[in-house]
Parts: sequence; structure tokens; C-alpha cells
Amino acid sequence: MGTGTRSTSRSSWPPVLMAVGLLVLGVAGLRLFGGDDGGAASAVDEGPLADCDVGGCKANADVRPARGYEVPSVVVDPGDPDHLVVADVNLVGGLCGWHVTFDGGEEWEDGVFELPTGFKNCQLDSAGFLSAGNIARGPSGTLYYVFSSARVDEAKTPLEGESVLVARSSDGGRSFAAATVAVPGGSTEVSYVRPSVNVVAGADGTDRVLVSFWGCDLVACARAHFAQSLDGGASFSPPVLVSVDDPGGTSPSAPVVDADATVHVMFVRHSDNPSVDSQLALARSTDGGASFTNTTIDSQPFLGRTYDAAELATSPDASILYTVFSDNRQGRPDVFFRRSSDGGDTWDQAVLLNSLSEGGAFLPNVSVGPGGRIDVAFYQQTRENVNDVVWTHSNDGGDTFPRSLQLNDAFIDRDVGYSFEVGDSYGPGVASAPAAAFVVWSDSRLGNGLTDTQDTVLRRAPVPATGPGT
Repeated sequence: MGTGTRSTSRSSWPPVLMAVGLLVLGVAGLRLFGGDDGGAASAVDEGPLADCDVGGCKANADVRPARGYEVPSVVVDPGDPDHLVVADVNLVGGLCGWHVTFDGGEEWEDGVFELPTGFKNCQLDSAGFLSAGNIARGPSGTLYYVFSSARVDEAKTPLEGESVLVARSSDGGRSFAAATVAVPGGSTEVSYVRPSVNVVAGADGTDRVLVSFWGCDLVACARAHFAQSLDGGASFSPPVLVSVDDPGGTSPSAPVVDADATVHVMFVRHSDNPSVDSQLALARSTDGGASFTNTTIDSQPFLGRTYDAAELATSPDASILYTVFSDNRQGRPDVFFRRSSDGGDTWDQAVLLNSLSEGGAFLPNVSVGPGGRIDVAFYQQTRENVNDVVWTHSNDGGDTFPRSLQLNDAFIDRDVGYSFEVGDSYGPGVASAPAAAFVVWSDSRLGNGLTDTQDTVLRRAPVPATGPGT
């Protein structure tokens, strides 16, 4: 199991990313303040990221200047909103890990996921993607984190393509058991990368763990897949093709299950012809995930930011589907929300969620609280290579999103840190609690041109206690 450290604060396509990934690895190797996972503490001014309620707090215990946390996700204990677990990957060293707090962000403990024997680190896969996935909490309270990695020999040569791995915690994130192989990679020409996980109640009360991921070969990552565990993550089904219609598809959302027991996965089809619109597609399985059919939901100019297309969620009773995504229908990336009340057969008109007075918006994520509040977080670009983090919410099932809030109290310069270098394609994470939304994002405000320090930052966004629609 990973060991923890603690700190205190005051409250196109794969070849392109492969080249970028090699650049990141090279730059990381030149850091003056590098070290292994347990390096000595260094004096760092954490003042700008010290308040989880105002501007955000640094969500890790790492004080070494050379750190580069990216691909953040978060879960909150529904019975204790001060208990949060964040997962991400540190690009300096290529280690997937977690950070847990039991006091709302005052103190954090860090850990690193232990890989199975023979597997390489958790940084960049053979397609040039970051290997980190996301963290999810099951109805049992067990935490699940998915990521991809490959077995290598003593010469660090891959013995097979990337596998999907899963790590589990039964003690609220204090520790995680060593990761196990959920979906094994095939020959070196078959890799399974960029997994996403969702967990729902199984038929016998056991956690049902649903995983989506990309299938890659030597040419491209042009297929979306699904696998599941009906025994709480102990074993998984073989991969099932989700994007069954030509020309395939990528960027699968985490799977969801509706009230009719249909499994849904959203994905995107991009065309090599720039004059042909991208397609937002929905895959549905009415046989428990054994097979899928595809339906096109929307066609717009360039869906998604680089590779991320859409995220899916359901209402608390699973009778309504929600999706958020970005596209360029207005000549720039904007974030939209759509809703289906009939299992994905028809969808309401797209609702714009970002402000037109600012720059483009992209990489949205969505979470639904037990009371039905819909929380959406995304990046908004105020000027070139500068991001803000925006949260908006709906208390009326998506009829209205009456206000939005910028969560960071100072702009995030993407020329510092690693986000821009790895494709700027990993958005904020969001988790809903009864009275607040918790949003995490990658933030480089403690870095500079020498260190490129980048942290995962957590912000608590309280929900106004007023009438419907707020």
C-alpha cells in the first residue's frame, strides 16, 4: 500500500500527444528540485492557495517545488462533507496517487497507488495520453480508482499493450490496496487507455463497477470499449465494443445506468475532413452491457476540446439523463447542457452554460447530488493560455442555470506548469454534497519558469439556500 505524508494549510491525435509527452518527460528530468516520492520538504510559499472556501486550497501534502499534478478527480463522503478524497497523477515521476482530508482541507495525507509486479509507472501511455482516470465512490462506501499501465521487462520494453488497472480503498481513502488488472492489454498493438469509472448498486447490493476506455492500435485510438465488475471490482468482464458503427469513436464518458437498467456511454466521432462536423453519439446496452447500439445525438463543428467530448450523469432516480459537452457551433468552444427524459431517444435543446462576454469554455464535468442539484464545472479561457475555473448549478433539473461563479481568485497561466504541454485536455473534477459542490482543478500559481510547480487545487462552492432554480 502507498504510504502517506501530511501537510497543513489554512483552509491530430495520438502521435501529436506522444511528441508532447516526450517533451514533458525531458523537461521533468531537467528539474533542479526533483526527487523520488518521499523527497525532503522545501520551503514554498503556499499563501495564494490556502483557503478552500476562497480561491481554493492546495489539495496535497507535497512541498517540493518540482511537482506537476494533473488529471484531478474528487469524491466526497455523503455523510461527512469534510471527508474528501482527491486522485491525480504527478507528472514529475509519473506516479498516480491520492490525497485525503478529514477536516475539509485543513490537513491532507498523500499516497501513491501500488502497481502490480512488472508494470511501469502511471504517466504517459503508448499513445501519448496521460494514464490517469478518475476516482468514484460506490454505494458500499468503497473507493475505486482506474488508470492504465503496461508490463515491461528488465530493459523497460513493453511486453504487451496498456492494461486497465483498478485500485480500491475500503477505509475512506486512508489506504488503497495494490492495484489489480481489470482489463488486460493484448499484444503490443492492442492497448486500453484513458479509462473512466462509475459505480452503482448491483442486483445483490454489491458494488457494480462500470468502466469505459479507449482501444488503441499502432495507427490510432479509434474505438471505445466497456467492461464491468459485478463483484465489487474483484473480477471484470472482457472488453465489449461500445462504438460499434463505422467509423468508430473515441472519448467515451463514464458509463451510467438508467432506471430501466440500460447502460449508457457517450462518445464522439471525429472526421479527418475539417469540413465534416463531429458527431456526439450515445451507445446503449439493454442486455446488461453485453452489447451496444449507437445513436447520433448531435453534429457540430469540432465537438470537445482535443479529446474530451461529453460527460454523462443521471437524476437521483435514474429516470433522466444529463450530458455536458463543448463544441464550436458559435465559432469558438462553448459549454452546453442537454437532457433526455426518455432513455436517450430524444434530447432537449442545448443550453449554453458559459458567458459570451468572456473567452471560450471547454472540458466540462458534471455531478448530481442526492437532492437532484446538477453541478457543472469547466475551464473558461479569458485570454490565450490563461484559464479560469467556473462552476454553475441547477436546482430544477436543468430547466435553468441561473448563475455561475468563478472559483479561482487569480488567473491560471498555462505557460507555467504542465497542462498546456500535455494537450490541455483534462478538465476540472466536481463532486456534489447537500450544501456545496467541491471542484478540483490543476493550478500553476505556485510555479514559475524554473520549477513549473503545478498542484491540484480544491474549492468548496456553497449553494445558496433559496428557492428553486438557484
